[in-house]
Order: sequence, then structure tokens, then C-alpha cells
Amino acid sequence: MPFLSKKSKNKPQNSKDSTQSESKQLEKILDEKKEILRRLNLVKNYKSKDEINNLDESIKKWTKTAQKAIEELYSHYVTNTLSKNEHLPMNDFIKSLKIDSELVKYDFENECFKEI
Repeated sequence: MPFLSKKSKNKPQNSKDSTQSESKQLEKILDEKKEILRRLNLVKNYKSKDEINNLDESIKKWTKTAQKAIEELYSHYVTNTLSKNEHLPMNDFIKSLKIDSELVKYDFENECFKEI
């Protein structure tokens, strides 16, 4: 084509090269961002597992503390009852406090707290 000069022929090639170069740079940046995202997801998963473990430990600790508190309260109740023979059994005592026996792991059949 007579109306195109050499400079104009080089421009599309240069433009193509720069586009390819930009594309490679963008792909590299994308790969880096994907790696960062992968690492962040790993940290997120680790933290959520750790939080679950902490929650389980907290539940066990709370349950043991509640059991101990109920036993101490019951002991004070028994020692301070006017008629020593007419105090409530532990089953009825827990019911009178309106405590959910499942939450504190109390076994009504065996009349004791379950091991945690």
C-alpha cells in the first residue's frame, strides 16, 4: 500500500508487542493476587477452626463451673435446711432452680453429673 510508510508499519507491531507485554504483566499480577487470596483463605480457615476449638473448651469450662456451683449451692441448702431429713433431693433442687439439666449435664436416673 503506497500510502503507508515504514513508521506506520512498525507502530502496529510495537503496539502488539506492548499489548503482549502488558498482558503478561497483568497475568503476573493476577497470579500474585490469586496467591495472596489463597493464603488469606488458609488463614481464615485456620482461625475459624481455632475459634471452634476455643468455643468447645469454653463450653466445657462453663459446664464444669456450673456443676460445681450447683453442688456448692446444694450443699449450703442441705446444711441450712431446718429439718435435716426434709430437704429436696438434687433432682428436685435443680428443677426448683429452673436449670436445664441437659445444659449442666445432670443425669436424673443416676442422680449425678455426667463427666465432660
